[in-house]
Amino acid sequence: MDFIEGLPTSNGYNSILIIVDHLMKLAVLAPTYKTATSQDTAELFRAQVMKHFGALDHIISDRGWQFISATWKKFTEALLIKHSLSTAYHPQTDGQTERVNQVVEQYL
Repeated sequence: MDFIEGLPTSNGYNSILIIVDHLMKLAVLAPTYKTATSQDTAELFRAQVMKHFGALDHIISDRGWQFISATWKKFTEALLIKHSLSTAYHPQTDGQTERVNQVVEQYL
């Protein structure tokens, strides 16, 4: 899970939340805002991911502030989701998501 930020505004959105299912090799791209809070991110995750895939067992994300907050921790714990953070300066930990980011950025 990761954000692409710094995009030109389109329909009021200026960022994309990217979620990659490593098993099925599917990507969900959800428009959002650079200023999205952890609560906003949790609601977006629920609306865009859980509605299609149901509850997940495990999430890997970067160390973005949205994912290291107490709000996000409560969200994942309440849903019994194991949350792992990628290693700082080693984005290959979540390489599939990083690759999707590259493709999306190229396309845009």
